[in-house]
Amino acid sequence: MLRHGQTGYNAGSRMQGQLDTELSDLGRDQAVAAAEVLAKRQPLVIM
Repeated sequence: MLRHGQTGYNAGSRMQGQLDTELSDLGRDQAVAAAEVLAKRQPLVIM
């Protein structure tokens, strides 16, 4: 199971609800790392 990368809101323990907040630098790095793993596998479901 995979979840979204870090945002400034969740890094600061702030509720973001339905806000479309930007990924932090760490969150972008997490997204790149996840993409590299997913490129080598075949996910069964993407939600």
